[in-house]
Amino acid sequence: MHNEIRAAVELVMSYLFNKLPRRRVDMFGEELARHLLSKFSSQWYPDRPFKGSAFRCLKVNNDPAIVSAATVSGLDLTELLACLPIDLSIWVDPGEVSYQFQGSSVSVVYSEPLQFSQQNNPALLKPVDAAPNIGQPMTAAMFARTKFGSTKFKAERASRLSANELTAYVRQQAIRNARGPRYEWWTSPLPLTAAPS
Repeated sequence: MHNEIRAAVELVMSYLFNKLPRRRVDMFGEELARHLLSKFSSQWYPDRPFKGSAFRCLKVNNDPAIVSAATVSGLDLTELLACLPIDLSIWVDPGEVSYQFQGSSVSVVYSEPLQFSQQNNPALLKPVDAAPNIGQPMTAAMFARTKFGSTKFKAERASRLSANELTAYVRQQAIRNARGPRYEWWTSPLPLTAAPS
């Protein structure tokens, strides 16, 4: 929980640096972290991270934790809110901290992989396909199951161009067409005469 709260506080503080005095911003960050820790301790479920997510959502323009942290640290609330984006929402969930501006997509600030134990979810640790023994020769069917094997015939691909070949072909045609009509020596309207001797 401490890493997630630290990430959320650093996100809020990043909007305040170079706008308010550094010492007051640091004091505000410490107070905000204390308030969030006491607020979230009753609604923190690491085994079900989305439970209580709405409770752990911070709306920076009217969240009581931000208001009380500003009051305790001695910051003027109107001055503080003038530095913060009005429509910023921050979700502090176990293993992830994300934010969103109104009308934009959600961005992740902090993320850590969740730890699952085998007794909680044994299906996560079941191997899909056992690897062949190293001393055993590999058959064609065993090779086809690997990521390098393929059951498609290679002759099917011979008539198709790769992406690089297609790009080169299109570029070549564009250059040829940009030159204008082509007159080859055999289609030239001029009569071919022998050079004077």
